[in-house]
Amino acid sequence: MDNNLFKELREIVTDLESESSTEYVSNLAKKGNWYMIYLLSKFLSREVSILVDSKDNYFVDWGTIGSVELSPPIGAVIPFKLWVH
Repeated sequence: MDNNLFKELREIVTDLESESSTEYVSNLAKKGNWYMIYLLSKFLSREVSILVDSKDNYFVDWGTIGSVELSPPIGAVIPFKLWVH
């Protein structure tokens, strides 16, 4: 992979809890770019959880290797369409 890409990714997701980071990961998921999400998770040595509700709202949580404490998906509508970890 291109080192510039990793530098750009690190800058984008410096604060994983920020709205821009969540939006970035959500957009990757919406495009079905699961491989890039995997690379991002691996590069950052962090686990990611992506929940998609029945209204196509995306909820993103980050954790440590092997453990992601989920934030309550406030406003999510069941049934959930997808949950990727």
